[in-house]
Amino acid sequence: NGLTRPCPTVLPQLPNDVKVAFWHAGGNWGDLWDPIQEHRLKSFEQLLQKNMTIIGMPQSFHYNNPEKEVDHVKLMKESIARGLGVDMATSKGLALVKQRVFLAWREHESYEKAVRRYPFVQNRLMPDIALQLGPFQPIPSKPDMMKDIMLLLRDDHESKSKQIRDTEAIQKALNQIPGGTTYSFVVGDWWDRIKWFKLEDTVSNNLFTSSSIQLLSLGKILIADRLHATILAYLSGIPVIYVDQKTKKISRTFGLALQSWEGCKDSDKSMVFEAGSVEQALAIAVKFLERY
Repeated sequence: NGLTRPCPTVLPQLPNDVKVAFWHAGGNWGDLWDPIQEHRLKSFEQLLQKNMTIIGMPQSFHYNNPEKEVDHVKLMKESIARGLGVDMATSKGLALVKQRVFLAWREHESYEKAVRRYPFVQNRLMPDIALQLGPFQPIPSKPDMMKDIMLLLRDDHESKSKQIRDTEAIQKALNQIPGGTTYSFVVGDWWDRIKWFKLEDTVSNNLFTSSSIQLLSLGKILIADRLHATILAYLSGIPVIYVDQKTKKISRTFGLALQSWEGCKDSDKSMVFEAGSVEQALAIAVKFLERY
């Protein structure tokens, strides 16, 4: 229903005739963003008590704390058992759980971890659901806003690139690349489009909308360390160089999504390039701009 309020405030108000609960796509399953995971695990009980089937859309599995990972398995099993009123140690109870709980994973590594940790539910391997969007087209801005390189870089604990995430550091890195000084750039993140494009700061304007594509289109080529910026650029035909964040979810997600056809792995055709650092990405961007 497009609900955006926290689970604890939404779940008690759900009508009894809702039969399927979809957990939103994307994001991380684990302790990267506590306390979201505990709310998610506790919601099993409330959703199953309302006779819903739970479908978790593709996630990445990552825990920094191995002890918490083990504790969360116990919490999850207890929440499911209470929700269905079953003994999961019995074949009948386990069969019912597998009929009612489906979790999808967008990486081979995440799927393999989930199968080991959660053999009592249905686990499925599936590309990130955002890849079902599109195709789109780039959306240019006014000429005075356009640059050669757009850098969309995160500024949180998932980032590996915080030390270079400012204009001075980017310019210094470009100055060290032959021909790099001739290219313009801008550094930002998702929420900068509200300010740059003078948008109203509403929920809808912070979601995947045309303004997201417009933001990624500010450069002739994009450098990003966000998964869905990389996916949206790919779907929009915007050349993109991605730099993995700490859990490598960009390379792993694309590794699954593009495995079905060898042509998908050809960077010159897909215009999706991988770099080990922002500095390396800038060097690739300069070569790209010189070529095209």
